[in-house]
Amino acid sequence: MQSVNLRWAAPHHFVRTLQGVVLTALLGGCGLLGGGENLTEPAELTDVTPQVQFQKIWSTRAGSGNGEKYMRLSPGLLGDLLIVADTDGRVQGLDRANGSVRWRSDLDTRISGGVGVGAGLAVVGTHDGAVFALDATTGEPRWQARVSSEVLAPAVISGDKVIVQSMDDNVHAFQAADGTSLWVFDNEVPILTLRGTSRPVIVGDLLVAGFANGKLAGIDLETGQMRWDYRVGIPSGESELERMVDIDGDLLLDGETVYVASYQGRLSAVHALTGVSRWDRNASSHQGLSGGVAAVYMADQEGIVEAIDQRTSDSIWKQEGLKHRRVTAPVTVGDHVVVGDFEGYLHALSYRDGSFTGRTQLHDSGIRSRMLVDGDVLYVLANDGQLAAYSLN
Repeated sequence: MQSVNLRWAAPHHFVRTLQGVVLTALLGGCGLLGGGENLTEPAELTDVTPQVQFQKIWSTRAGSGNGEKYMRLSPGLLGDLLIVADTDGRVQGLDRANGSVRWRSDLDTRISGGVGVGAGLAVVGTHDGAVFALDATTGEPRWQARVSSEVLAPAVISGDKVIVQSMDDNVHAFQAADGTSLWVFDNEVPILTLRGTSRPVIVGDLLVAGFANGKLAGIDLETGQMRWDYRVGIPSGESELERMVDIDGDLLLDGETVYVASYQGRLSAVHALTGVSRWDRNASSHQGLSGGVAAVYMADQEGIVEAIDQRTSDSIWKQEGLKHRRVTAPVTVGDHVVVGDFEGYLHALSYRDGSFTGRTQLHDSGIRSRMLVDGDVLYVLANDGQLAAYSLN
């Protein structure tokens, strides 16, 4: 079983002490707590005959990185800036062409949610539920707000609104100009869930968000009212552990179709404006999805990377050579699908058949953060704060 992270909730509260004591005692030996040892040994890497080379364009140390074992602080891209945060409270704006520092800001708090960018802002969230909006060009503070619990996913910024989904599955909307609260979508969270939150997507005047109860919802951006919901993960089993069906990975939006995966549930293609399902198939993943060439790319809970036909849900190929290596969400770069793993290796797979086409290692601290792609450039943040830009040649 792939290592996952858990959280424990009581009604209207997150019992952090109980989470640390009870779950560590009961589940620590099962390889389920974040960063713990897997019961199954990770697959050994076999030699690859390179068909593509990871060409490092630049690299730098961008702060202390992901810190605690469960964090995944993804950077953000805005214009010619790559904006990155670390768990010690530092946010930096880097020149995306060469990695040089344009500005630094120290928030003197523990950042837990990666960087959301848009409307001239760089937005991060913290362990104690604070939301900081910085000027993306200078790093100067613009405003600060508060949400109902810890923030683990990057904010989504569209037009005049900043959307933040907190760990208790509430969705908060703020005015981008000054942080004024506009509305809160209140959602019940199960007793036991994975420790993570998916990042919503925006389609027109609709926000589509996934939740720990396995539901996907379409929320009106202006009012915060739900227009539709769809059950992706259907709880089954007797124990709370067996009934976990979290949607934790980032959603994939392609036109008006949202692709979404749940843990111990399904992979679904849903019409974003109506909530009507196009297809469903059994799947279990807590990583995000990627798309390209009429396929959806997914890494399941065991680390198997799979390409699925967007139209039919049929499997195109599977790559099992990375089982139990705690791979990241896949991204597509040209003709290649790229994932990172717990030892900091980057693996390039052919989009046609999933065969290995290249490999390199960034840093042995591992990679958890979602990688960014801009054109033919791949940006990768290692857990220790090493940040690199690659091209695939």
